Amino acid sequence: MDHPMSAADATALYDLRRTWEDRYKIEIIAGVWQACRLGGGISVITADTPHQLAGLVREDYAAWQAAVRRQQP
Repeated sequence: MDHPMSAADATALYDLRRTWEDRYKIEIIAGVWQACRLGGGISVITADTPHQLAGLVREDYAAWQAAVRRQQP
């Protein structure tokens, strides 16, 4: 089944991609918002709304950066 995208969703997708384009691949697949970290990890973050996905990506990015800092001498 095809999931048409509203103008609001298209704008949210554009904004998410613009914000995170160098760190995450952002998509909507079958109506599910998804983000996958570039350059590492194979886990996919999923959400029902762009707002939820934005929050989850911010949390994941903060955890990712904290892990990187812990590994530095």
